[in-house]
Amino acid sequence: MKNNKGITLIALVVTIIVLLILAGISIMMLSGDNGILTKAKDAKDITEEAQDLEILNMKILESSLDDGTPNINTLIPQLQEMGCTVSGESYPLSVELKGKNYQIDSKGTLKNVGSTEELTKEENYLIVMESSKSKFVGKTNVGTIEEFRESVNSGTFNYTTAYLYENIELNGSETNPWAPIGTETNKFSKVLDGRDYSINGIYANSSNQGQALFNYNTGTIQNITVNGTINRTAIGVAGIVAQNEGIVENCTSNVTIVGNEYVGGVVGYNLSTGIVRNCTSNGTVTGAQVVGGIVGESDGNVIGCTNNGNVQSTSENASTLNQYLTATGGIVGYSLYGSVSNCRNLKEVRSASDNTGGIVGSNYNSSIQCCYNEGIVQGTNNAGGIVGFQDGGSKQNTLISNCYNKQNISAKYRIGGIIGTFYNGIIENCYNTGNVISIDNFTDSDIGGICACSRGDGSIINCYMLSSSNIEIIGIDEGNTLDEKSAKKTQSEMQSNEFVTTINSTGNSYKKGSTYPILSWE
Repeated sequence: MKNNKGITLIALVVTIIVLLILAGISIMMLSGDNGILTKAKDAKDITEEAQDLEILNMKILESSLDDGTPNINTLIPQLQEMGCTVSGESYPLSVELKGKNYQIDSKGTLKNVGSTEELTKEENYLIVMESSKSKFVGKTNVGTIEEFRESVNSGTFNYTTAYLYENIELNGSETNPWAPIGTETNKFSKVLDGRDYSINGIYANSSNQGQALFNYNTGTIQNITVNGTINRTAIGVAGIVAQNEGIVENCTSNVTIVGNEYVGGVVGYNLSTGIVRNCTSNGTVTGAQVVGGIVGESDGNVIGCTNNGNVQSTSENASTLNQYLTATGGIVGYSLYGSVSNCRNLKEVRSASDNTGGIVGSNYNSSIQCCYNEGIVQGTNNAGGIVGFQDGGSKQNTLISNCYNKQNISAKYRIGGIIGTFYNGIIENCYNTGNVISIDNFTDSDIGGICACSRGDGSIINCYMLSSSNIEIIGIDEGNTLDEKSAKKTQSEMQSNEFVTTINSTGNSYKKGSTYPILSWE
């Protein structure tokens, strides 16, 4: 009887297929990549995933506190009860359900971060905590971050992309210091995608050159947060990469940093091929010289970055190398033949030496565009709301455009609302509303609402300051620099719609803010 039922069922299936073929529907149309049966399965998978997401969001909502943030101690057991595998005890949580990986951040935002099958493809490498390795028995491309480091440093890392599976706890200390990834011989040249997870507890105390999560990078490092402390008087110190020739993007450094030269919150030294994009530093950064909230020295491009940690240079002596390297900036200490754009500094920048700027300390033949400073800047000589000192071989390439400063700038002498000393290049479409103060009471000729001292082949075009200040736009103008448009304006004039049009003389970089104009990308 059972055999008869089986034969009848087979006959029925064959009959249906024959009828479909007669109707003009081929086997390929049924079962191919775009076939009816395949699309039906895809639709079923999408429906199931949507249902899972709905249930996960409900659990997040049920565990939320009065302020809307989920209580992690309540949420984890609820997720485990519904069959989820949860990794970590802090946000972002790594959650696996039915072979798919999700991430929940501290605000309760749920994100699909790919399937375990995708992450463990042969060409990929998955970085896990030691306690999670048992989930991947038989997988040779799964290891701890220490095993990943040893593979890179020995030159045997042959995978395309490394992923973080979860938050990584380093538990660094004086007795357990971090050794960086990448050597001068075996630089990291692939992709590390942190998938918005964190590496916590980094601690480095070596005096060797290059102290950071990575020493040398020519690849791509993205979507990662690093927390911890790096405290040593080394050259090339940073939260993410000491020396970058590749791409560092969407990274956050919550690292307290103390170094010597080429010290940055995210990157110590960004070479000409390097790109640092959409990165944030929240840690305090302290160094002797060439110190920046995001990058110490950049010969490449820095784009869309935010510094939210105090920056300090402790050296009282000028650099033994050259005058440009005594440099401290909210975003970049020293910019050489590079570019800085769409960046902002929100914290204090203080230096015991020369060339201190809210965005860049010392600028040589680089462009700085669409940036603003909201942090107090205090230096010794050559201090500015955007740049401390600027020089350049090419006037057109040495550019400060569409930038503004709204905080107090102080130093002994050569203090400017936008720039301290200006030897060459173009400054255009900039404005300053901050106070410019000489802490040793030098004469007014040593300070300027836009520029303290202009020399050489330079031009200041369409720049403005508040008329309530008793100082002039330029303190010393030895190069016939100022155009006819640049002027002092009242507070009401600079807060008007008309001023937005005025400051946008060469484009649409500004828009109306709640008071003064703000940049279009804000």
